[in-house]
Amino acid sequence: MYKMDLAISDSPQIYVALKCEIEDKALLAHAVTCLSTKVMNWASGVWIIDVSQFFSYWKNNAYTKKCTVLELWQRTLLSTLPASLVAEKGICAAVADHPWRAVLLLSMLDSDSANDLVTWHSPLGQRLFYSLPWKIWRQCLSQLKQHLSRKDASKLRLFSAKLDACIAHLNLPYVCDMHILNSSAITQRFGYLINEVWLWLFAGKNHESFPWLSKQFHKPTRITRTLDSPSQLWEHLKPFLRQDLDKLNAKAQLLANQRVVLIEWKVICDNLEEFVVPICFRNPHNLAAEQGEHSCSLAQAYYSFERLTQKLRDDSDTYLAAIQAWELTLSEYISLEESEKSLFGDGIKSESDRLLKLENELSIPLMRFNYTASWVPEDSFSCARLEDVDLAMLGSSLKALANARPLYVYKIVKVWHSNGNKRCFLEQSLSKWWQSDGRHNNERRYYKETDAKKLSYWVAQDSDGKKTCCGSFG
Repeated sequence: MYKMDLAISDSPQIYVALKCEIEDKALLAHAVTCLSTKVMNWASGVWIIDVSQFFSYWKNNAYTKKCTVLELWQRTLLSTLPASLVAEKGICAAVADHPWRAVLLLSMLDSDSANDLVTWHSPLGQRLFYSLPWKIWRQCLSQLKQHLSRKDASKLRLFSAKLDACIAHLNLPYVCDMHILNSSAITQRFGYLINEVWLWLFAGKNHESFPWLSKQFHKPTRITRTLDSPSQLWEHLKPFLRQDLDKLNAKAQLLANQRVVLIEWKVICDNLEEFVVPICFRNPHNLAAEQGEHSCSLAQAYYSFERLTQKLRDDSDTYLAAIQAWELTLSEYISLEESEKSLFGDGIKSESDRLLKLENELSIPLMRFNYTASWVPEDSFSCARLEDVDLAMLGSSLKALANARPLYVYKIVKVWHSNGNKRCFLEQSLSKWWQSDGRHNNERRYYKETDAKKLSYWVAQDSDGKKTCCGSFG
């Protein structure tokens, strides 16, 4: 059976390590899956949450609520975790770009960090990393052995003993002192397993080699169908797939706050070949709201179906055989809090809701353009890419100034003549003088000029009095 990779892979790798000790299984499942459906039970009371697939949703949601992603995650955890647990122990969580980094950082946190998410790249996170003792390292290595095969666990135990002897000989007080070593030297002396762990920590690489074991809290819901007439044409398959999506929704009986993340469509061809086609969504999808229509689900199914047929032609120069039967499996869904659920209600209520729904229907992610908090006006407008993740939540004193700048900025400025237009002074700045050609017209003043038609423009005047139009206010 051939299983396709998830097509939606444009998000950065981000993991949250969370301390959560709850005896009630239902409350535990709700608490650890409030940010993502991909969770791993690392140790007793310690969970790793892979939020990579959901980062686009959380970033768009944070933009709508005018807060950072980390602030939104903190609010969500505070509202999801039992009040008694929060009051007693607070939130103890660490955010990093690799699960191993997140686990190590979480092990360094104490009660003073309650109700806060500490990130690996923040100043506090880096201070904790540079003071990481070998005791914590050995403790986390011991937990890692529980997720390895018996053979690899035995090898890791042997290599760890060799590493401990080397540490004692070199008198290295902290784990960060290992950065002076290189990958090839570690592999030669301590084996490939220690080298993998070294790469996880110091390079944040090799995510695929981490022994991720997903925890399933819900049994998947399945619907099967056998076609009377086999076919490989999408136009013939689409009506039956729409009917089965209705049946899948009715059988799953999702609650009002539960949203679908992944549906697996396993097709069986008349030559007995099997292929698993993922139907995945960038944003949690309300399956019940599209009863009888399912435009989002069918769109993503079509994109994955086309990728499968194209891959077969590219790899083996063959065509997909006629489909005889299939099985639809509702694999992953997430429970949203009331504040988040309103974004995906039965009725579209805002422009943000429309954009999120539209992104679920497209084969590529939408691009959002934001103001940039820069003192140089020509750099004040850029594309907000998913990989531009600010885990440290660094603020800027120039945000208010950035918001006063126009939405539409011209790539090529135009010579401007005021002709008696009304103008209002906005700001004064310097150009990038270190990139200049030696002229001394580095000073620029920016005005908002309004013409007779009540149209407003962004006009710059340099030290020589030359005016250029740099954008419009819409």
